[in-house]
Amino acid sequence: MRKISRRYAGFAIAGLLAVGALGSAAGAEGSGVRYRAALAPVPHDPDADNGSNATGGAQLSRVDGRLTVNLRASGLTPALPHAMHIHGDLKARNECPPSSADINDEVTSTAPGTPDGLVSLGEGDPFYGPVQVSFTESGDTSAASALALDRFPVADEDGRVSYQRSLTISNQVAAKLGKLHIVVHGHDLDGDRAYSNLQEATLPVACGVIQQSP
Repeated sequence: MRKISRRYAGFAIAGLLAVGALGSAAGAEGSGVRYRAALAPVPHDPDADNGSNATGGAQLSRVDGRLTVNLRASGLTPALPHAMHIHGDLKARNECPPSSADINDEVTSTAPGTPDGLVSLGEGDPFYGPVQVSFTESGDTSAASALALDRFPVADEDGRVSYQRSLTISNQVAAKLGKLHIVVHGHDLDGDRAYSNLQEATLPVACGVIQQSP
C-alpha cells in the first residue's frame, strides 16, 4: 500500500469514516435473526474498469448485538486485500449506486468534474451511505478500521474471497440491519497487481442490500 498517493487520502478517509446517524435510542430487533445479501457488480463502464465483474453473497446471523458473517465473493483482483463493510445511513438513499452516479468526482485519474466511467467511493456514498461495520479478519471492526487494508481479506489467485467472523455490533446498527448494505471495495485498474492510489483501493466493486431471511 506504499504506492497510494497522499493526495487522495483526505477525500477517501472522509467518505469511508463519516458514520451516519442511525438513531440514538433504537433497540435490537430480537434474537436469532438471519439475514442475507446478494452481491452484484457495481455498474462501472467495462472500458474503464477492464471488465470487472465481482459478485458474491453473504449470510448473516444476529443474536442481540452479536453478528456472525459468512461472505463469499469472486471476480476480485487476485492477491490484493479487499475492504468490505456494512454501509448505511437513515439520511442516505441506502441503495446500490447506478451507473448514473458517475457525475462529478474529484477522486479520479482524469480532470475533476469529468465522468470517467467509474462509480467511485465518493459517488457511491450518497446511495449506500457511510461505513458502519468493517469486515476485518482481526481486531477492530468499527468504521475506524474502514481503511485497515492490512486486516481485510486477500483474494486468492482466482480472485475469490471467503470470509467468516463473529463480531459485535451496536444496538443502533442491529436495529437497522435489514436496511443497510454490504459493499466490497478494491480493483487494480492499471494491471500492475497493486493499488496505485486510494481510488483503486476504495473503488466499490460489488454491492448488495441486507435483507432479513424469511
